[in-house]
Amino acid sequence: MKVYVLGNPLVVADSMPLRMLPFLKKALPDVEFIEIDPSEEFPIGETMVFMDTVEAAENVTVLEEIGRITDNSRNTLHDYGLGMQLKLMSKLGKLGKVYVICIPMHGSFESALKQAAEKIRQVRASLSSGSDWRSSCRGRKPV
Repeated sequence: MKVYVLGNPLVVADSMPLRMLPFLKKALPDVEFIEIDPSEEFPIGETMVFMDTVEAAENVTVLEEIGRITDNSRNTLHDYGLGMQLKLMSKLGKLGKVYVICIPMHGSFESALKQAAEKIRQVRASLSSGSDWRSSCRGRKPV
């Protein structure tokens, strides 16, 4: 399974997914973690798993419904993030099944890391079994 990881190493509030990478790679060696920038490159596949910082998230959750992503203001190219890219790809009919592992901006790194690893395991199990479990980041937007 591939997990596409987003974040900005220069902005502390947006860097937690990237800071988690070395630990997640060690804890989940069978998962391929790939860093991407949605404004430069975007994977297209039947099923895609993303991990991104989400404003207002209190815990790590999994978002499966693109329509629940709230739009940020789009004043600059910096505002062109995962949420906007997913909505665009969906409108173009180029988006298959998507899971977004929503990482909170603030809080305990250790707690978020443990939760992220568990959510990735749940998504992997869901993909393996074909089940359709649901969790959401209602009213939250990827940064």
